[in-house]
Amino acid sequence: MVRITDLVKTYQLEGIEVRALRGLSLTVDPGAFIAVMGPSGCGKSTLLNLLGCLDRPTSGTLEIGGVDVSSMSPTDLAILRSQKIGFVFQTFHLLARASAFANVMLPFVYSGYPSERRKPRALELLQYVGLQDRVRHRPNQLSGGQQQRVAIARALANDPGILLADEPTGNLDSKSGLEIMALIERLNREGKTIIMVTHSRELAEHAERIVHLLDGVMIRDEVVAERRVAEVRPDAEPA
Repeated sequence: MVRITDLVKTYQLEGIEVRALRGLSLTVDPGAFIAVMGPSGCGKSTLLNLLGCLDRPTSGTLEIGGVDVSSMSPTDLAILRSQKIGFVFQTFHLLARASAFANVMLPFVYSGYPSERRKPRALELLQYVGLQDRVRHRPNQLSGGQQQRVAIARALANDPGILLADEPTGNLDSKSGLEIMALIERLNREGKTIIMVTHSRELAEHAERIVHLLDGVMIRDEVVAERRVAEVRPDAEPA
């Protein structure tokens, strides 16, 4: 699904060259669940931006689904991003004045998704994340956990193979965070490839592998011997 070879990303900041990634190589198999850890400034966000086709590497190669995206045009990157990649952010990035339904509908506008299938698909996704009774609610009428569920439904709109999650429980209480992790685990069991950036060791242990970054290089690729499982009581109402 993802193959990274000798990936380098360099930025120019006020005339100073900053090497955010320094020859990173990594392979992520289809259906895998990978956590990326490391201190601030280690290259996690840069890696996520490159994986999400929001930026291009300075050198090296990045293959997604067997396609080398390293030198793609901005237009081709945007098309690939809309078709193959979903994003879940710590701060949700929902449109404040739009309903949950309208937020989930938004990706369809840019993807060419058949118009007659958009509404049923959005309603299906909101039901999938347990928000069938919050369809017309705006973000300020939803809890943090519910907002993240809307964000996940939006990320799934075009049925991407890869879900990129940036600190997906960072703004949530422990109960809501556990419920979001249970949803992410469910998506992984159903075949989605999950790449999650986190500062939390406890959260990272829900993944099958933990990739440790430091100063733009991978210092360890760790297999999680005993994975955590987000167990949520069946009678618990989604947060």
